[in-house]
Amino acid sequence: MKEPDEFEREVERMGESVRRNFGFLALFVLGVLHLLGRVKFDWQVLIVFSIALLHAIAPLFRFLRLSKDGVEFEMAVSNASREKVEELAGKSSGRLPSNFDAMTPEAKRVLKSLWHFQKNLYAPEHSTRWGFAVGQANDDYTDFLSGVGFLIARDLVVTDLNRMVYLKNEGIDFCQKNDLEIDDYPLHFREFRAT
Repeated sequence: MKEPDEFEREVERMGESVRRNFGFLALFVLGVLHLLGRVKFDWQVLIVFSIALLHAIAPLFRFLRLSKDGVEFEMAVSNASREKVEELAGKSSGRLPSNFDAMTPEAKRVLKSLWHFQKNLYAPEHSTRWGFAVGQANDDYTDFLSGVGFLIARDLVVTDLNRMVYLKNEGIDFCQKNDLEIDDYPLHFREFRAT
């Protein structure tokens, strides 16, 4: 059987994303129809919808507590374990850029943050990786996506299901070889909240 090409893999990834998020999309459409007065739901139906979607949102929370005083929750922090890093790291396609200066400014900002915190939190041990994500409401979101896309295309980083970005083994090697140039670049992403 023929190995799927990059286009086929991307189509499959998009299909998986739609299947994984179908419940959210359906609930969103029903919510809009409810707001427009096309359909009416009472609070019991909304509770049933919420329960039906729990399997999809449960991995995002460390704990969730509902009480008469309100809702209390803590989001799960994503640090990739050694096994997950090795699983995500995969094989290199050999498309590494020759040096840090050849990258786009957006890619440099993402790589600088990944390398800065990786070195300061986990060096010299790199079996655990530090990762981060930028939320859609952030002004830097499109620049972040552009930088991550550039780095993914060059096999330097990977993303997980929570859209967190991590250095691959090739990314660690690249950063070690270009450490001085990366250190000289200003740190753009510096303030983070647990997700």
